[in-house]
Amino acid sequence: MTAEESVHVHTVGVTHCLNILERLYYLKARGAEGMEPGFKAFLMFNCPRGSLISNLTFVQNDPTTFVFDNQYYINAEMAMDPRTAGIVQHFASGQEGFFRGFSSAFLKLSSSVVLTGSQGIIRKTCNELY
Repeated sequence: MTAEESVHVHTVGVTHCLNILERLYYLKARGAEGMEPGFKAFLMFNCPRGSLISNLTFVQNDPTTFVFDNQYYINAEMAMDPRTAGIVQHFASGQEGFFRGFSSAFLKLSSSVVLTGSQGIIRKTCNELY
């Protein structure tokens, strides 16, 4: 299985502040210790603790935030994690591999069966399983 076939891909370079506040400020054990200090400072400046932040508040985290491209992966923090480093480097090295990976993931997602009623769950927080 190739990198394009095995991963979920990301292209929109925005982070909702509401989704990272806990990691930035409260989770010392699993938090931002491994985060590049300049990027952490950038996020903390744009998502300050104690401010009135909603899920509409976001920070741009790549140079082409609203363009469909592979720039999200260039200098991505995920490249520091050995579990994702190879895939991140592959996507960062060229748009063609990223586009193939995105197409593959999109086809898989679009062919999945939507669960309804008691068969599935609706997540109130997209990155948490209940």
